[in-house]
Amino acid sequence: MGRGLVRAWLCSLLALVLLACRVGLGTPAQPLAQLPTRQSRLSQAHGAVFSPSQGSAPPALPSCHIAHPATPLPTRATNRHGTHPGPPAQPSPAPWRTPVPILMYHYIRPMPGPTDPVGRDLTVTPAHFAQQLAYLASHGYHTITLKELSMARAHRYALPPHPVVLTFDDGYEDFYTTAWPLLRSRHFEATVFVITALIGHRGYLTWGQIRQLDRTGMVEIGSHTVNHLDLTVLSPAAARYQLVQSRRELASRLGHSVDSFSYPGGRFNSRVVELVREAGYRSAVTTLYGWATPRSNPLALPRVRIHGSTTLSDLAHLLPR
Repeated sequence: MGRGLVRAWLCSLLALVLLACRVGLGTPAQPLAQLPTRQSRLSQAHGAVFSPSQGSAPPALPSCHIAHPATPLPTRATNRHGTHPGPPAQPSPAPWRTPVPILMYHYIRPMPGPTDPVGRDLTVTPAHFAQQLAYLASHGYHTITLKELSMARAHRYALPPHPVVLTFDDGYEDFYTTAWPLLRSRHFEATVFVITALIGHRGYLTWGQIRQLDRTGMVEIGSHTVNHLDLTVLSPAAARYQLVQSRRELASRLGHSVDSFSYPGGRFNSRVVELVREAGYRSAVTTLYGWATPRSNPLALPRVRIHGSTTLSDLAHLLPR
C-alpha cells in the first residue's frame, strides 16, 4: 500500500514536468536581435522605423539626441487643439471727433528790445511759457505729436481727453535749452520743425541735440525745408528739392521716416500741396487760424499762433471749451 502511493505521486509529478516542457517548447523565447533597442525606440519616436540587418548602420539621430513625443503637450503658448491663439483681439481706437488745437511757437527766450518788433512777436518768455504749460495741465489738456494726430485720423491711435499739439517752427536752439526742460518736467510732447541747412548754425539746434530729442520719444522732428524758401514762387523742380532733400537728410540722420512738414512762412497753394504729398509727407501745418478736425485737409492743417503778447486769458479763449 505504501509503495503504491509513492508510485502514484511520482507519476503525477512526471506528468506535470512533461506538461511544462511541452508549453515551453511551443513558445520559444524571442531572439535577442529582435528585441526593441534604444536606437529603434528613438527612431520610432521620430517617425522612422529601423529594422536591423546584417551590415546595415542605424540612421543618424537628431543632434539633440532627445526623443520628442509625437503629440506635443499643451502649454501656455498652445491650447488643447495644438494651435497658437495669440493675444486677444483689441478693439479699434475710437474715431477722432473733437477739434484739436495745434499751437504754434517760435522762440522761447527773454523778450528782445523794442527795436526788434518781429522778434518780440515771435518770442514767448520762459516765465510765460511755463505759465501756459501749467494752464494746459491744470485744465486737463493732454499733448500729442502731429504724427500721433495723423495716426488718429487713420484709426491707429486713440486720442487722449482734450488733446493739443505744441509745434515749434525753425528749430531754434532755445527749444533744447529752455523749452524742452519745461516740457519734460510735465511729460509734455512736442513737434519741432527744423531747417536742415541751418542745423548747427549759431542759434539753431545741432544734429546732436536733434538726435537726443528724437530719442526721447516725446519730441517729433519734422521738416521745414532745406532753406526756408517760399515754395509758391519756386519752380516745381526747386520746390521738390526743398521738400525731398530735407526729408531724406532727416530720415538718414535719425534712422526713421519723417512724416510731418511745416510750410515756410505758411505760404502754400494747391500745386505745393501736391508736391508735399508726392514727397511722402502725411501731415503739413499752415499759419491759417483754426482748429484741426477730422474734415481738415491733413496737408493744410490750421494752427493757433501764440504771440509774445498772448496772455493766459487769451490762451483760454484760443482753446476748445
